Amino acid sequence: MQFFRTAGVLCLAALVTACAGGEYRPGAAYRDGIWTGTGRGYGGEIQVQVRIVSGLVQEIGITAHNEDPLIGEEAMAELLEQVLDYQSTDLDALSGATATGKGFLAAVEDALDRALSPPGS
Repeated sequence: MQFFRTAGVLCLAALVTACAGGEYRPGAAYRDGIWTGTGRGYGGEIQVQVRIVSGLVQEIGITAHNEDPLIGEEAMAELLEQVLDYQSTDLDALSGATATGKGFLAAVEDALDRALSPPGS
């Protein structure tokens, strides 16, 4: 699996804003490791892997999806960047890619929930 973080600012950047108090719980005891999560996007299931280091989201990899190669992938790349920058999944929907964005964020939240769970659960 290869992790990635987009390097540039995409055209959707102006449509995404971070809000306080999102699903990412600052100060929560996220366990270090690589956590898998799934969400439902416009094209079906979206799978991600989230790497936690020292309790912070360090990397996010999109491991599987059936979203539109242009709009969907661009939306997920922008949201990935925003989650890393703001350390939050509480982001506004992307115009034109709402279902994809919600599915991607749900997948990241699922992975973060697993990182909060006690070992063995």
